[in-house]
Amino acid sequence: MAMIPRNILERARMANRNTFLYTHDGFAYCYADGSCMEPARNAGVGVWFGHNHIANISEPLSVPGTNNRAELLALLYAIHAAKASGLQCLEIRSDSKYAIQCVTDWLPKWKNNNWQTCACTSVENQVEIRAIDEARSNMNVRFEWVPGHSGDFGNGAADALAKAGATESLRMYRGY
Repeated sequence: MAMIPRNILERARMANRNTFLYTHDGFAYCYADGSCMEPARNAGVGVWFGHNHIANISEPLSVPGTNNRAELLALLYAIHAAKASGLQCLEIRSDSKYAIQCVTDWLPKWKNNNWQTCACTSVENQVEIRAIDEARSNMNVRFEWVPGHSGDFGNGAADALAKAGATESLRMYRGY
């Protein structure tokens, strides 16, 4: 099972539900992004709930990382932070079609196919995908794709948080 860093949950518990941004139909929403950079494949997760929001997430991942894993962990961390804040409905906006399709389109097929792809290989990142499936099982979560690097402020903020996490990942990897 994918572990959620304790600091994410602690900060989220301090958030007041009135400080979240909401859709017209009552879903709190956030932007989630992952980043993976060279030279060490250092990766990070970013989740943006609002300007200077206490539940915002910028988290380094262990080296070596992948962009797809970082994108999936961004969704997972967002769900856990929302739950810890007492939210019941969450819309996660992401520029990762891969991450969204993993947990919406492909997940039911993989479950029915014993976690095998149509090419009869094991599903990659299945630990993270299963964790997302479990985390959202008792919460109303929906996903919205947004185009990356298109000027959407929230997506840009999540991207900056993810890149800061990846930078921290490299700093930790190099030991300084």
